[in-house]
Amino acid sequence: MTCALFWPEEEFTKLLTQWPALEDAYGADHHEHTRRVEEILRRLSEEGEPHLGVVQGSVSDFEEFTREEALSPQDGDTRAEYAADLAARGQAQVGTYVDVDLADGFIPADVDDTFEQRLEMVTDTVARFAVSFAWLSGRVPGSRRVLPCRYHRHRPSHGVAAGLTVRGWAG
Repeated sequence: MTCALFWPEEEFTKLLTQWPALEDAYGADHHEHTRRVEEILRRLSEEGEPHLGVVQGSVSDFEEFTREEALSPQDGDTRAEYAADLAARGQAQVGTYVDVDLADGFIPADVDDTFEQRLEMVTDTVARFAVSFAWLSGRVPGSRRVLPCRYHRHRPSHGVAAGLTVRGWAG
């Protein structure tokens, strides 16, 4: 698994206080750091990397790791090894697009739990609502008309019979 090392906001502040030179690697503020991590994950995903994840670092754990391994905290390879060590300890959040900006506790179910998969589920749910609407429109008198959206070839100022919509919904 390929893991991106993410520093929660409080840890990020501690990290840059202790090692200001790491600003070059992580950004000047937490928002920039988050954006960089998301960009890395997106790029790796687009390149076809099948197993991505995020590990959250802590300064105290990172210090202990570098001390035990006799490594420089400012070396990029050290930070990559630390990320791999966290993943080996089972601390990786697995997924193609991992929500690192919002502290909502989301942890993908598995490596196939991707943004695209969730978007497809939402789209499917919306389509089911539309089908339900079409079914209900045939059951309620006077509800056989829907308002067209930009995809319809009809004038936007008038309702369209449900059976004439792009999807051909009929009551």
